[in-house]
Formats: sequence, structure tokens, C-alpha cells
Amino acid sequence: MSKIRDRLEDMGLANRFDPFAPESSDLTVHTSRLPSNAVEYCQSWFKIGTWDFRMGHVISFGLACIFLLLAAVWMYPSPVEGRAVMGEIATIFTESLGPGMMSVFMVGAFAATFSTAFNYFDGWPRIVGACCRNLFRGTAELSGLDLDELTDAHRKTFYSEYNIYRVTMIYSLITSVAIIAGFDRPVFLVLVASALAAFVAPVIFFLNLYYCLLVIPREDKAFYPSNFARLFGWFSLIVFTVLTLILIYWTIWVPNFAA
Repeated sequence: MSKIRDRLEDMGLANRFDPFAPESSDLTVHTSRLPSNAVEYCQSWFKIGTWDFRMGHVISFGLACIFLLLAAVWMYPSPVEGRAVMGEIATIFTESLGPGMMSVFMVGAFAATFSTAFNYFDGWPRIVGACCRNLFRGTAELSGLDLDELTDAHRKTFYSEYNIYRVTMIYSLITSVAIIAGFDRPVFLVLVASALAAFVAPVIFFLNLYYCLLVIPREDKAFYPSNFARLFGWFSLIVFTVLTLILIYWTIWVPNFAA
């Protein structure tokens, strides 16, 4: 529905959301007010996204089980740490399927790391620009990243969303190179970032669930979470939070504060 949100606002079918005077009710879109073709469009994309989400989880679960089983057979026990872990992981392929699979592993590893880096260098600046657009009126007045819609003001004003996007991308490049060149163990920062992401994840999970229940009208049966989805969501949040607290206890509290 986000793809047609601007058009719905222009047509008066959805309230225009103002980030400087936010109202949660302005985020709500009543599908009963939409044309039938718009409802069909939204529901079709929702079904596609739902099935993609489900299939992705099933496939990911299957692949994770395969990797865990192969690791248990070919790697455990292993004292290897740090960068040498990648070479150890590669033995899963070479030992179980033959040395020729090393090339397949390298292609897959490159694709995974390249796509991650590519998404980071493009996605992170977009997020920073969008946050500034919602925080500062000057940036909101000069919003947009589409080259066809940029004006001289967008290009020359340092606080425009476009320039914030570019500066953040350059900053990311410089800091990444500095970290790789200046740190003896840059993988340590990856572990720190992963830990921070794990700690913040329950909060993001809660906000997603909360705003789904807050913004989507209850009478909208196609989009409002079902009873099972709500119960499973709250149960997952509890499990997620408990596991995160256990992780914090054993990785931070016990090593640093336990006598």
C-alpha cells in the first residue's frame, strides 16, 4: 500500500501524514474507501508478500538445518577462531562434496558479502536521509533522491535529503576503509554490531507488532492480524526478549560484573 500512498493522499482517500505533527490515525488507510481496483492491488501484493515471507522462512530453516548438520559432522569440535573460521566453513563443502566445490563456495561467499555491502552503502544513507527528512523541516522541504526531480536547491543545499544521502555514503566508505586498515581485528566490530542488533531487535519487533495493531483497522479482515497471528506475535516477543536477556547476562554481566 505504500506504493500508492502518495496517490491516495492526493485523492483524499487517506489522511496526509505530517511527521512534525504526527497522529497515529493519519497512518490508517480504510480500504472501504478505496476503489475496487486499488483494494485488489493491495491485497494481491499482500498475499504475494505473505507467501514470499513464509516460503523464505521455510527454505531458510531447511538450509540452516543442513548447515548445522554438516558443521556437526565435519567441523565439530574445532578451536578455530577469527578469520580462519571462513576457511573452516569452506571445509563443509570440500570434505563432504569434494575439492571442486570450493569454487562454488567462493562464488556464493562473494555474492553474499557483495550484496550485503551494496545494500549497506545504499540503504544506510537512505535511512539517514529519511530520518532527517522527518526530523528537520528544511530537509523535508528539499526531500527526494530521484535525479529527475532534483533542482539546483537540492544539489546546492547541504541539508537537502539528496546531499545528506551522499555525505552519509562517503562517510560510510571512509570509515569502512579506516576500520579495515586501522584495526587489527575488524571482525570484533562485526561482533559488537551483531550484539547491539540482537539487543535492539526485541524493541523493533514490539514496535512492528504494536503499530500493526494500532494502525490497521480491526474491521479490515484482509490486513488486520488474526487471533493466531496476534497470540503468536506476543509469544514470540516474550521468547525473543527472554533469550536476549539471557544473552546479555552470560555475555556481558557474568564476564564483567560477576565476582
